[in-house]
Amino acid sequence: MVLDNVAAPEQMRDCCPSSGNGRVIVTTRDRAMAQFGPALAVDVFDEPTAVEYLLARAGRQEDRAGAVRLARALAMSYGGIGRLGEATELGERVVADSERILGLEHPDTLRARLCLAVSYQHAGRTTEAIKLGEEVLAARARLLGAQHPYTLGARAVLAASYSRAGRTDAIELLERVLADSERILGCEHPVTLSARRRLAEAYRETDRAADAAEATEQHAPRAAGSHGGGDA
Repeated sequence: MVLDNVAAPEQMRDCCPSSGNGRVIVTTRDRAMAQFGPALAVDVFDEPTAVEYLLARAGRQEDRAGAVRLARALAMSYGGIGRLGEATELGERVVADSERILGLEHPDTLRARLCLAVSYQHAGRTTEAIKLGEEVLAARARLLGAQHPYTLGARAVLAASYSRAGRTDAIELLERVLADSERILGCEHPVTLSARRRLAEAYRETDRAADAAEATEQHAPRAAGSHGGGDA
């Protein structure tokens, strides 16, 4: 049995068979899953390999510049597998290039800056994550409006950074983001799902296991039928 992209240990209770012979393979970004069995770290392509792979799969050998841009954007996922130094270094390069070429408030630049804020957050660089998150949120609120999905996504990221920094109001802020997302966008919108996942993580970090399990249980069945990122 293969369980793909399991969000948290709490999900294993309902997914794994309780008896019989067999093996279960779990893919996840949560390192706590190692408690259930041997963990295998999966490596990623370096940039030249990634570029060649993208060119071959897309059949567009002439668009090397586009493949390089895409490879660098995909490289931001280093943070998801724990390679935090590489994630922040690559993120900083993407942000610098975007600011220089596209401008400070271009949608792609704001997206890259928010991704970098998440990388900072996971690397424990919460001061930088909060500063960048606040700047992106202010720009999106001014350009797009307070209720735009991208603005709500930025609010969720910023509140999660507050949680990592130990701010006591972080969970209340995340609960408000989730409530606003459910009301404005619906329960199964990617932004709402992302907000719910971040709230579950904040609950776990503050030892509110029951609340974390409830949020995770609400998240899992909806996430299974959803596609696309939530923070944009």
